[in-house]
Amino acid sequence: MALFYHGLNQAELALQHMSQALLLLSLSSGPDHPDVAATFINVAMMYQDIGNMNTALHYLQETLKKSERLLGEEHIQTAVCYHALAIAFNCMGAFKLSHQHEKKTYDIHVKQLGEEDSRTRDSQN
Repeated sequence: MALFYHGLNQAELALQHMSQALLLLSLSSGPDHPDVAATFINVAMMYQDIGNMNTALHYLQETLKKSERLLGEEHIQTAVCYHALAIAFNCMGAFKLSHQHEKKTYDIHVKQLGEEDSRTRDSQN
């Protein structure tokens, strides 16, 4: 429902449903489940879309911490976190930080997927 409302540009309803989803996911799987961290990225993107960059950054930084701790510093989901942070920093005009985070994304992709993978090439570009 959250993604449906987000698609309809009803941010408040989308975030309410996402909050409920996070609560249920945390209760059923535990707050340290990788799916909780992955869902944080969706929440961050919703906040980013409505221009609340500070809250978006908070969720993305928490996602990165959880992903590194739970899955490791070189996991694909960790790379997704770095990429999402790179996008957020780019939107904020913090281009040096954006580049640093995308470089980490690229490094993980090269190691895990190889240089010919489309995700690696996208990150390189």
